[in-house]
Amino acid sequence: MTPKTTEWIASHKQIIITTWSQWEQYSALARMAEWKHNSIEVIKWDTIIFSSSVVPWNEKSVWGLMNKLIKLWATIITKNDKEVHTWWHAFQEEQKIMLKLVNPRYFMPIYWDLYFRHLHKNTAISTWFKEDDILMLNNWNIIDFAPDGSVFRSKIKVPIQKLIIDWHWMWIATSHVIKAREKMMNSWVLVILIRVDKKTKAILWHLKLETGGLVYLEEVRYIHKIIIKKTRNIYENTIKDIPDIEEKDFLKLIRTDLELFLSKRIDRAPMIIPIIMKI
Repeated sequence: MTPKTTEWIASHKQIIITTWSQWEQYSALARMAEWKHNSIEVIKWDTIIFSSSVVPWNEKSVWGLMNKLIKLWATIITKNDKEVHTWWHAFQEEQKIMLKLVNPRYFMPIYWDLYFRHLHKNTAISTWFKEDDILMLNNWNIIDFAPDGSVFRSKIKVPIQKLIIDWHWMWIATSHVIKAREKMMNSWVLVILIRVDKKTKAILWHLKLETGGLVYLEEVRYIHKIIIKKTRNIYENTIKDIPDIEEKDFLKLIRTDLELFLSKRIDRAPMIIPIIMKI
C-alpha cells in the first residue's frame, strides 16, 4: 500500500512495519523521528515497538533515537517491557524450509565463524544433502565450477585486504597515510624547524616549534624549552661527530632521539616532523 491509499484509514487502525536505526541515520524510523520522512509522520500517542535487541556498543545511538520519538509524544515499547523480541537469524527448521524451496545442487555456508557454519552444514545434511555437495571454505579460497558440473578448489587465492574509504578515494588500510593519521590522532604532532648556514652548517636564529595537541597552555613554555634545548644538542653533536651525514639520515636521527627523549621526559610520543632549512 502506498501512503496515498492509507489517507482514508483511521490512524488507530494502521500498523507500519519499517526499518529502524541501529546506526543507520537514514533508516525510515530515524527520518520519521526527525520529521524528514517524505510520507510518514509520528503523531501524538503513536506506539512504536522495537522488536530487536540493541547491538552492543550501539546503545547511545538507539537511546538517542528513542529520545527523539518521546519528544514527539510517542510511546516506546521494547523487549524490556513486553515479549516483542524477534531474533535476526533464521531458526533451524526455517533453514530447512529455505533449502527445500531453493533446492540447490551445492550448498556453501558462508556466514559467521567455522563453528556456526559447521552447524549449518549439519542442518543441510539432515535434509537430503550429501556431505560431498556441501562446500566449506575459508577466506581467500576460490571454488571453480567446471563445464561438466564438477567442482574443485582453485589453487589461486583471492588477495583480501582491509580498505579505507577516504571521501572519493579508496586506500589499503596499511597505507603509510593511514598509519600517520592514526599516530597523529593518538599521539599528537610536533613540527620543529632548524634554520642553518648553508656553508658552515651552524644553527641560525632560534629553533621554531609548532605543536598540535601535544601540550597544554600551562606547560607550553617548559616543554618547548626542553624540546629546543634537546634538538639543538642533537644537531650540534651530530654535526661534530658526523659532519658529512646525509640529510635524510640526519632527520631520522633527530626524530628518533627526540621520540625517545619525550617518551621518557613527558610520557608522550608525538609524530615528530623535523625540518632543516639551509640559508
